[in-house]
Amino acid sequence: MVYFKRYCIEIQKIIAGKENGLLKKETVEMMLTKGSNNWGLGLRIEGEGDALRFAHDGKNEGFFVDFYAFAHEGSAVVILTNGNNGTLIQELLKSISNTYNWDTHHQKSMDILAVSSKKLADYTGRYLWTDRPSSNWIIEIVVRDGQLHFEASGVPTNILSPFATNKFIDIATEVEVHFKVSKSAKVEGLTWRGRFNFEKIH
Repeated sequence: MVYFKRYCIEIQKIIAGKENGLLKKETVEMMLTKGSNNWGLGLRIEGEGDALRFAHDGKNEGFFVDFYAFAHEGSAVVILTNGNNGTLIQELLKSISNTYNWDTHHQKSMDILAVSSKKLADYTGRYLWTDRPSSNWIIEIVVRDGQLHFEASGVPTNILSPFATNKFIDIATEVEVHFKVSKSAKVEGLTWRGRFNFEKIH
């Protein structure tokens, strides 16, 4: 965690004008420039101007970590938890945001829809990650106990509840899955976590 803390502080100092930093200011500005799917160079980017924020999360077996930092305000948080899902991290980020008036993480409120078992079955199958097809990363959507499950190697399972047409959310982690459907109502793919795109292959 110490390294993540130092990383955030160094980025903030370079942006503020520190000379002889580990990276050139131009490089850091490129890192913090929002690109495709709200990612910069290796960092998730949110906000803009004085409210610009950078973040990244990751996991190992039994551990989750997340850091979230303001580029210009000098504030940041690094959270490390044990366990195989990131539920606790999300709850801590909401609490920290509320305590320090960050206005960044909020409890979502939405109505959960009723979807027939026949309709749920339409979403099931295997999906290939199309952002990097060479990785051959395939995930599965299955129905268990009347709910869709997003299952993939290396990431926690998301138990999904419908909140809009072809849109589902994991209530515990707030991870969303949006299904892509053709004009003929055929499920053709999905987007996971707002940025990972998959094509249905079976």
